[in-house]
Amino acid sequence: MDMNIQTLKSVKGGYKKEDVLAKINAYTIIIVSVESGADPYSLQSQFYDADAIELRHEKTGFFGKSGFSEEDSDKYLAELREKAREALGL
Repeated sequence: MDMNIQTLKSVKGGYKKEDVLAKINAYTIIIVSVESGADPYSLQSQFYDADAIELRHEKTGFFGKSGFSEEDSDKYLAELREKAREALGL
């Protein structure tokens, strides 16, 4: 993978970390599977499942939690999605 190492900043009220990590994991599994010789066609449904993972927000306010920055997450996930899309030949 030729992508630069990126840092996802933690911000109050950002995307829930578990949602972002689940989406990163889903795209990464697709990329690694294709690179390891898996049939790209058989992984297409996993690609659409990864797209469907909802990115919920943490609550804001005094008792709010920190999540991953929306801007950082959106940028990184778009790059990763494109890499998975290309691996699948879509």
